[in-house]
Amino acid sequence: MGDPYEVMREAYYREWKAFVEKGYCNDKIIRPQTLDSWTRCRDYGLNPLIRNPNAVIEDDKKLEEVLSSNKFLIDLAKPYMEILAQVVDETGFIGFLASKEGYILHIVGDPVLIKSAENGFVRIGEIRTEKLAGTTAVALCLTTRQPVQIFSAEHYHCFYHDWTCSAAPICDEYGDLIGVLNLSGNYRLIHKHTLGIVISLAKAIEHAIRLKLTNTYLHNCINSSEYGMIILDNKNNIKYMNKHLLPYRMITADELEKPIGEVLVSEPPLGNLLESDNTFFEKSIVIKNSAPKRVTLLVNTKSVIDNENQVIGKLIVTQEKKDVHRLVNRMVGAYASFTFDNILGSHEKLLQVIELARSAAETNARVLIQGESGTGKELFAQAIHNASKRRNGPFIGINCSAIPSELMESEIFGYNEGAFSGAKKGGMPGKFELAEGGTIFLDEIDSMPQAMQIKLLRVLEENKITRIGGNVVMPTNVRIIAASGKNLEELVRQGHIRLDFYYRINTIILDIPPLRNRKADIPLLADYLANMLGSRLGLRKKLLSEEFVTCLMRYDWPGNVRELSNVIERALIVSGEADTLTTNHLRLGPPPSPKVVMPGTEQNEIKTLKEVEREAIINALKHTNNNYVAAAQLLGIHRNTLYNKFKENEFKLSN
Repeated sequence: MGDPYEVMREAYYREWKAFVEKGYCNDKIIRPQTLDSWTRCRDYGLNPLIRNPNAVIEDDKKLEEVLSSNKFLIDLAKPYMEILAQVVDETGFIGFLASKEGYILHIVGDPVLIKSAENGFVRIGEIRTEKLAGTTAVALCLTTRQPVQIFSAEHYHCFYHDWTCSAAPICDEYGDLIGVLNLSGNYRLIHKHTLGIVISLAKAIEHAIRLKLTNTYLHNCINSSEYGMIILDNKNNIKYMNKHLLPYRMITADELEKPIGEVLVSEPPLGNLLESDNTFFEKSIVIKNSAPKRVTLLVNTKSVIDNENQVIGKLIVTQEKKDVHRLVNRMVGAYASFTFDNILGSHEKLLQVIELARSAAETNARVLIQGESGTGKELFAQAIHNASKRRNGPFIGINCSAIPSELMESEIFGYNEGAFSGAKKGGMPGKFELAEGGTIFLDEIDSMPQAMQIKLLRVLEENKITRIGGNVVMPTNVRIIAASGKNLEELVRQGHIRLDFYYRINTIILDIPPLRNRKADIPLLADYLANMLGSRLGLRKKLLSEEFVTCLMRYDWPGNVRELSNVIERALIVSGEADTLTTNHLRLGPPPSPKVVMPGTEQNEIKTLKEVEREAIINALKHTNNNYVAAAQLLGIHRNTLYNKFKENEFKLSN
């Protein structure tokens, strides 16, 4: 018997010749898959004896476009094709990668053999589709998406009859065909293991593609996060750092796989924190890099555990402290809601104050707002903030009289963990940290103790703060607006306010006129308050009678606009289904109508709101045995409101 491969080659050749010459052959010898392909090739009008000149890209620009569009596949397949090159070294085989369109993209193997194969159109840019190259392993693989081996005369074109080719499809993660891996050699070298090798490497390339796409997806997810993220190995070397932290690195992106302490230099050192604790929450570090402004980050770290419950690394998540504080401020309502449009009135003095406040808003100048209680000092502070470049930053108000002196420093500057007995784990940011990039409104600044004035004065001079129990000096970018209902100049003379502190907070002084000095604004204010409060209470719009407004105009309003708001709200509630507020509604229930002399009445028969309020508080406290909570419930107000009113009245209860 002769060589079995020669015998098989001759049998295939006879049937191929019969098909070419007569149009039919023995389908017991030629596989149905091959015969179907021959039939299609004949229908395409291919000449099996002549090479198709269109089967190769001759245009360099077109070839460059094809290679560029398949760069992802080429780059991923190259390492595996190098393995293929080592496998077929000196075996007489060459391997090549084809695109899903049939273009040969990359070739490996013996350079001499590759050069020789170019004469058979095995070159970069050759098109191995069935319509142009006839029956080949690549063409059938593209058509059937199945691994296939074509031997000698099974090829439709005669110039491929000296070859045997084995091809396997390469699919993406969705199962869509993206390319073909092929191994070709002399027909005498055919072996069933050849196809197995090609299939194995094609599967390896598919796995690499899926892994690459998964990694790319994960990296994109990590980079899409609003947080900075770092992945470390067990030795605290950086394996990956997302784009949010790249601006803070001390070395180039190519050198990132180094200990984290060399990449992110901070105070305290992040590397030291990681060595002492695998897991921690919201540690504060100051990044030191070449940028002119240091950035404070809040750092969280978590151990990465494998399937065997072993620690294999760490995940670090960071966020700029100012972003965290901005979120907290939004959640707790630390923002300004009022603008200059909310300040109503046409009195000349008021308009002058508004104009000065608008000018101050365009600068970072510190502002001192003076005015009686209820005149709208915080309203002006919020309007200045919202008209300034800091409008997108937080607005944090602090009532200096409401904070015990021993807690004021920790409230304003914050503290570190362990700073004092009872300090929260992880410490607590102060108001200056929370207000970063925004405005702090220090109301009732006259109540600030002198010791605190000295500490705040240092901040005003240096724009730096340090938490209690901490040693990290943090730069601060906060505008200060102070307010007082008392004469600060007199308090300076009395020694309650330091002179240097006074001059630090009053670059611009706004003196808000009391309501009694601008009574012409009362009708406008009353109408606005009636509509606004009525809407808030869910009541339909009500008119204000002329007598009602006249009574309001005759009252001196020691509580200013705040008192006017309370009177209007009470009148709305007691008016019931009435469409118009009248003087009758000013007399129903506390607080009663303002002190007004009506025709036919004696002045001593009517008490002022202050007097009635005083009596109501005294009676409620006596009735509840000085229980402030119960008294507040009896009066229908919050206990803090009761405390403030009790303080404002400045009286003592008799036993």
